[in-house]
This record gives sequence, structure tokens and C-alpha cells, in this order.
Amino acid sequence: MSITSERLQELRKARGYSQQDVAKLIGVGRTTYLKYESGDNRPTRKLNELARLFNVSADYLLGLTDTPADPAPAQPPAQKPELTARDERDIQKKLQSILDDLDPDTGLAFYNGQQPMDNETRDLIRSSIENSLRTAKQLAKTKYTPKKYRNE
Repeated sequence: MSITSERLQELRKARGYSQQDVAKLIGVGRTTYLKYESGDNRPTRKLNELARLFNVSADYLLGLTDTPADPAPAQPPAQKPELTARDERDIQKKLQSILDDLDPDTGLAFYNGQQPMDNETRDLIRSSIENSLRTAKQLAKTKYTPKKYRNE
């Protein structure tokens, strides 16, 4: 059982949710969520939704920090612009391009320059890169969309 699966189970029970409740709230089937809790699958695509649902940081769910919550923002966060289907395709295309550069034949696919990257590390890197690309796209849309076209 991984740190992520243990924390998901603890958070779910602490909030009184059933596995079916959490699965429904994040838009996956109960079996899929069960695999997240058992450690058979990593919730890479649903990580941010799970973090929001349980009011913790994604880093906490991944075991990268022992602090469950992000520090509270001083002011309410601005509404992030919605990404279109085209934006999502662009993100996935760029993500695939980056991941293709991490094939096993290159030095980039090695952790610490000595040992090959395992699948768990590769999934964490993929999730991190995807979140970064998504955030960059949303920031660009906010910054470069003229005020008259913004939905504020």
C-alpha cells in the first residue's frame, strides 16, 4: 500500500464518505476509486480533484509533505478560465512530446543518473508536468485575454 492510498483511505473515513461517495464526487467508478485506495492505480488524472475534495494539497496526497493543507490564501483566488477542448488537446500533445523525450534510451529516464526510473516515479513526473502545462495555459489565457472578452 502506498502513502497516497493510505492517505486517501484515512481522509475518506475521517470525513465519513463511502468509496462510492468519493467516486461519484470525482467522476470515476467505484472500482476505479477502490484501485486508488488499494494502491493498484495512481490517481494521476484525479489528483487535484481529490485534493480539493479532502481540502489538502496534492503534495500531501503524494506523500511529498506531511502538512495536509496548503496555507490559506490572504484573499479569495481569482476564477481560473475554463480550458476548451482545443486547449486540452494542446496540453496532451505537448505532454506526450515531453514524455517521448524521457524514453528509456536517454539519460533523462534515469533517476539520480544511476538507476532507471520506476513506473511510480514516471507517473509522478507525468502528473507534475501535466499540472504545470494546465496552469501555464490558464495563466496565459488570463494574462492575454482582453478585458472585454473575460468572463468576470
